[in-house]
Amino acid sequence: MRRLVMIVPLLATLTACDPLTPRACTEIGTAVGVTVTVEAPLAARVERAEMRVCWDGACRQPQVVIFPSSGAGRETCEGDSCAAWATPTGERSGMGEVPDLPDKPVTVTLALRDRKGDELAVGRIEVTPERQYPNGRDCGGDGLQAGVIVGGGGELRERP
Repeated sequence: MRRLVMIVPLLATLTACDPLTPRACTEIGTAVGVTVTVEAPLAARVERAEMRVCWDGACRQPQVVIFPSSGAGRETCEGDSCAAWATPTGERSGMGEVPDLPDKPVTVTLALRDRKGDELAVGRIEVTPERQYPNGRDCGGDGLQAGVIVGGGGELRERP
């Protein structure tokens, strides 16, 4: 019995660091659809986006809400704790949810409009959705996403 008492803590310690022990995967999911990022200076004038996503002769027109984008700014650290402040990037971004987005090329038509509804940019691009791994590849894939970047002059390109 005394050996068992000594072996159990040893096994627990060894398996906690064992690379063969599967890691826990969370329930984090992935929104499925097409993301849009509008770069400056065009982003400052964009109020809304209209999107059409087509494949195999069928099209979807998801709603896209555009928000100002931010990134990590000033960072401070004190002891073991660090904090970063969100800083505006000058871009705007959003996403059109397309629940049945396929894992093959799709054609995205995008129109950007200002507050009055006037068209600022319009374009069409073919993009290929990719499987996302919100917990890392060890936890398996979740939904598919594609991305479109609209340059400051209105040109479209696929998100890398």
